[in-house]
Parts: sequence; C-alpha cells; structure tokens
Amino acid sequence: SFEDLRDLCGGGLTETSKYEAKAHEWAGLSDLKVRTMKEYLETYILNKTSDELVYSSGSVGIPEFCPKLEFFTPVPSYVSLGVVPIDPYKVQP
Repeated sequence: SFEDLRDLCGGGLTETSKYEAKAHEWAGLSDLKVRTMKEYLETYILNKTSDELVYSSGSVGIPEFCPKLEFFTPVPSYVSLGVVPIDPYKVQP
C-alpha cells in the first residue's frame, strides 16, 4: 500500500513535476521539484486535497528513492550484465 511505501521509503527522494495543459515542456510537465517520498505521498496521494496533478518522475535511482531497498532489489541478470563497470584505462582500483 502507499502507507507501507511511505513508512519504508519516506526518507528517500523523488523528483516531481506538475501537469499543466499549456506547458511547453514534454508531456505538459513543469515545475520540477525534489521532495521526500513522505511529502509526495502524503500531499499528493494519501491526503490529496486539490485537483493539482503532480507526478513522481522516477528520475532517481533506488539509493535515492528508497535507501532501505538498495541492497534488496532484485535485478535480472540480463540487466546486471549490461551495467558491469567497464574500465579500459584501468582508472578504478
């Protein structure tokens, strides 16, 4: 539930955008803000009190979005094999 998500990931961050029909940005989204998950969920999902459409963009990774899930999120091997660090110049230790 959204309450469980808030309780687990409330301290995480998300980028939000507001929908405006006359906005010139992609998909009518504007007013980009970084908020905590708790603030976003409580204001725009759980206790919605206005008709304002605010979306969580998903532009952050798991460590920012929900730090508690960082090491518990399953990643399929076909994805993880594609993100193995490549270091042709041996910069990394």
